[in-house]
Amino acid sequence: MTVFQNPEDEYKEVTFDYIMSQSWESMNADRQILLMSRIRFILTQLLWPSSITSTYTDGSTAFSLEQRSEAVKIMIFKMIPDPRLFIDDTCIRLFEICVELRQEQRPINFENVIDVYHRTAEDQIKVLKKRIMPAYHIASWTAENLDPCHVYYGGPAMIQVVEDHINRIYDSFISLRLSQIYRYKEIALAHGYSLKELDDLFLESENKIKDMKPKPNIGLSHQLNELWDSMVNFKQGLTSGLANLDQVTKGWKDGCLYVVAGRPAMGKTAVALTFALSAMRAQPKKVMFFSLEMPSTQLLKRLASSWSGIAHSIFDQPFETISDGIKTRMGEAFSQINGMPLEIMDRAALSIEEMRSICDVKRRSEDIGLIIVDYLQLMTAPAMIREQEISQISRGLKALAKEMNCPVIALAQINRGVEQRANKRPLLSDLRESGAIEQDADVVMMLYREAVYDEMASDTDMEIIVTKNRHGECKTAHCSFIGTCQRIEDRHSF
Repeated sequence: MTVFQNPEDEYKEVTFDYIMSQSWESMNADRQILLMSRIRFILTQLLWPSSITSTYTDGSTAFSLEQRSEAVKIMIFKMIPDPRLFIDDTCIRLFEICVELRQEQRPINFENVIDVYHRTAEDQIKVLKKRIMPAYHIASWTAENLDPCHVYYGGPAMIQVVEDHINRIYDSFISLRLSQIYRYKEIALAHGYSLKELDDLFLESENKIKDMKPKPNIGLSHQLNELWDSMVNFKQGLTSGLANLDQVTKGWKDGCLYVVAGRPAMGKTAVALTFALSAMRAQPKKVMFFSLEMPSTQLLKRLASSWSGIAHSIFDQPFETISDGIKTRMGEAFSQINGMPLEIMDRAALSIEEMRSICDVKRRSEDIGLIIVDYLQLMTAPAMIREQEISQISRGLKALAKEMNCPVIALAQINRGVEQRANKRPLLSDLRESGAIEQDADVVMMLYREAVYDEMASDTDMEIIVTKNRHGECKTAHCSFIGTCQRIEDRHSF
């Protein structure tokens, strides 16, 4: 795989190790200070004594504090396998020495660490070209920066306090490194690389950095307590805007993939817009709408029609033929939509990695509440066989939902075979290239309107048939489809 060469740094190859070696000059000064204070806190727990005893003049004990030294040190070494987490070369070197002493089964204390530092500093500076503190300064620097007064003698709470500091160091470190990757992406774009090439160049390093933070080792008891709390403090997922459907799905849940499938002209985009509008009414987070089939202008016309109740066809008329009253309502609708937390991306043949990169960049500045994809089979993936391509896309969308910690709703086409049956209501098996989609989706919903096949049927009747539901029963939600303004509304109970 080709490696990007940074033209701003003598065309050095931007590998994972290169990214990990970069300084933190781009980080905000206040955040640098906070991060360094946490790093020094962790080093202090390693180097300084495990107990403090104070006595009165007569020799009796005034107080005695004992640090859970060995347990804390074991946890620190377990949680920090890569010393580069400490960023600053001097701090990295001090931690490396602590690791070396542990491997040699020698006591990890101030005296031993300073001794090793003195004996190896010259090689570190000259041979390895590390920017570390000169040996003759290290004792005073350590005494000044790793103050024993900051050793936490907190009894049973000690491990939780240190673990919290380490997790916060990871959060700051990962944020810094990802921001540097985004900077390299900007440089690459300026030098003619495409978004697809950026994924090939940086995806592996990006994933390695995101995976650095250790996953919490949560026991069964803790998991059961969390489950109980979630049941006691039950919270409905993000509303779809359709009460009948919410009764079945319990709302859109973070980290879940929802598939809405149907034949052409069933109203898939109208349903997606209803979900988007309801999400924006319910919470202030950004809704990302990826329209691979329809240009953004057409999608906005439908959105304005649904919002205002103005017939969709009027938006395609010459402006001078529209009445003043309708123009006023249009202007109000556009003004209100302009203030919504909505972003429409109307790129064709988008890959899952390009989508993930776009969402990742957006998440740096705003919270994402919902992602909608119209539609799944128009996305691309690097595979020779169509079934494998769809499998990669559906798996990628599920991973995107978990990574962004928000619901992902993907529209999908179903096979023509449904039209050959007497009962044309779609089944789960009617999904086009359906195997992987069935497996990855948490909920699959099929759209059906009798009026598409029977002219005598009501134009407004719509069924949202839940054919797979990991959160409950599979039922049908009955809705009203108002085709003139692309709006979906509740109709009656099941």
